[in-house]
Amino acid sequence: MPKNDIGKHNTKTGNSKPPKPEKPTPSFPLFPHQNGQWAKKIQGRLRYFGHWNGPDAALQKYEEDYVIPAAETAANGHSAPPVARKTRRGANRRGPKPKKPYPTFPLTPLTNGQWGKRIRGEIKCFGPWRDPDRALKRFQAEKGDLYAGRIPTRTDGVTVKFLLNEFLKAKRDLVASDEPTCHTTARAG
Repeated sequence: MPKNDIGKHNTKTGNSKPPKPEKPTPSFPLFPHQNGQWAKKIQGRLRYFGHWNGPDAALQKYEEDYVIPAAETAANGHSAPPVARKTRRGANRRGPKPKKPYPTFPLTPLTNGQWGKRIRGEIKCFGPWRDPDRALKRFQAEKGDLYAGRIPTRTDGVTVKFLLNEFLKAKRDLVASDEPTCHTTARAG
């Protein structure tokens, strides 16, 4: 087999993968990954930007998500390596974490947008950042059960158990009343 055929698409051996494409330009920042996508290693992780068929779309996605605009690099005088603009943590999507309403507030703002507290090794959530008073009231209502290791009883609404018990009670009352129904009248006729 000649040297120039190594790595080429070969139907005789069953290799059905197309060959990796060349970079569209020498300065193209992405490389063709073996999974069929354009990729780049950023902050120690491989990031993928699109299929080999669309290098322009992959480049656009890369620039939108990771490249610092030229105005920012000109301001500080040097160009930095690409830094992820998108974050995986919820806190940055929701804005910065709020400060506690007062220093002795027992709850902590969590990255999921909730006020919470670690109790017996588990983080428990008590309410959204926008309503710290309601979160505090819920914490105070449930903390006895949580610190004791019990599942707290909720009193702020109707439970499934309550609804099922009411349904069963209504059905038992219907059976006990001996009222004719559409099913009993159809059988009698």
